[in-house]
Amino acid sequence: KWSSHRFSDDEVADLLAGNEVEFDFQTAKGDDYHVVGKLAQQEYDGHKFFGFKPDWDDDRSGKNDD
Repeated sequence: KWSSHRFSDDEVADLLAGNEVEFDFQTAKGDDYHVVGKLAQQEYDGHKFFGFKPDWDDDRSGKNDD
């Protein structure tokens, strides 16, 4: 579902401070989304890492209506 998003210097500073950031992005299929999230410890294939984690339960996150 993801396309690339380049975090601005301000977004990086907010993320490193533990704050949420929000932004719009477009998927490879052309769907427009708005997402809210922050850095969090996650696990993939048995390996732990810190990275941006979207909060899809937040009412602000989701597919933008046309």
